[in-house]
Amino acid sequence: MINSKDRESYLKRYDQRLEIYGYDPRALGWGGGKERQRLRFRKLFEISRFIDEKITSVLDVGCGFGDFYEFIALDYNEVSYHGLDINENLLNIASEKYPREGRFTLGTLSECKSKISRPDVVIESGMFNAKLEHESQIEYVKNSVREMYEFCKFGVAADFMTDRVDWVADGAFHLKPDLALEIGFGITKKVILRHDYLPYEYCIYLLK
Repeated sequence: MINSKDRESYLKRYDQRLEIYGYDPRALGWGGGKERQRLRFRKLFEISRFIDEKITSVLDVGCGFGDFYEFIALDYNEVSYHGLDINENLLNIASEKYPREGRFTLGTLSECKSKISRPDVVIESGMFNAKLEHESQIEYVKNSVREMYEFCKFGVAADFMTDRVDWVADGAFHLKPDLALEIGFGITKKVILRHDYLPYEYCIYLLK
């Protein structure tokens, strides 16, 4: 779980961007608009190619506006969706945009386990992209990904910004891909890394 000081920094950062951009991927720290967002979602959900069982439920940790639900509803309407986020202002927009089928809960995974059903797959997108100032970034990633893995039935798909770039924004955290693999192999022997779809990003799959 993120410590209270960094949690407040996260909330402030997203609220400031929300005030500037409104409902827009840029408010979540992502460039490239909806087209790039959809590509990111598609690559994360391609974890399904490596799971023999049919996926019927997804938990989106750090869901922001809940747009992963829209992606699921359009292409995989048999999959149920649940989103978690610590920012109430973002979740208010998510609930307004997807008032019927989308389910959203305020809080971290640690805080909300008793309120939600265990999902087939956990998705994480963008949650680790800001530098922490009051705790070890690597330990935070390790502990968070492990918690997601232990809670899911079949696997976790998590994305990161790569260090294989020529420019890094102030306050951004770029995780070395080899370190992501090390973190993954500390949790399971079944790890897949995808570094082939966007220049600044990659994702890993952790499979049961």
